[in-house]
This record gives sequence, structure tokens and C-alpha cells, in this order.
Amino acid sequence: MSSNLDPHALQALAGLQRAGMPNLVARAIDIFKTEWPISKATIEEALSEKDLKTVRFAAHTLKSNSAHVGATVLADLCAKLEFAARDENCALCAVLAESLNELFNRYCVELDMYMKNAA
Repeated sequence: MSSNLDPHALQALAGLQRAGMPNLVARAIDIFKTEWPISKATIEEALSEKDLKTVRFAAHTLKSNSAHVGATVLADLCAKLEFAARDENCALCAVLAESLNELFNRYCVELDMYMKNAA
């Protein structure tokens, strides 16, 4: 499973940057990294309780945050998790949720490299 960043997403954020304002790309990456463990823990707890409404909401949040930083493969996986929760497919939700962390970690490495190269 490829984890290459979508440069268009990051370029679009950079294009919105205004002089004298905080770095939008860095802020989006920070949100992506800090919100991930919270939402991932929410998914794990909700799955253990078979609370698929909460799984769906948390997966939607992860999907949006992933898309904003160009983590398209991860965003797609989160969308699949969101739809599986909507369809009340707990077994599929569990399988998809297991794949999230490895892909997240690979994107974090790529985003760190992107920011280092952008500096």
C-alpha cells in the first residue's frame, strides 16, 4: 500500500498562506499528528463497545485531517472505515482499523521530510 503524499493538497494549503500569519501547512500537519491518537483511541474503544456511530464519526474526522495534508491513501482507508461503520459491519471495521497506524506512521515520516525540505 503506497503512502505517497498528494503534493496538490499541500500546495493548495501553501497557496492560502498570508504574510505574517502562522504557517498553514505546518498547522495542518500538527493537527493531523495531534488529533490522530485521540481519534484512533476513540475508534478502538468504540469498537470494543460495538458503538459504530462513534467509529463512524471518528473515522470521518481522521479522513478529513488526512485529506488536508495529502495523505490520500490513509483518507481512503478512513472513508472505508466510515462506510463500514455506517453499514454496521463491525468485523470489517476491526480489520480496517488495524491497518491505520502503520499507514499513519509512514505518512508522518513523509510529512516530516516535506517540512524539512520546505524549510
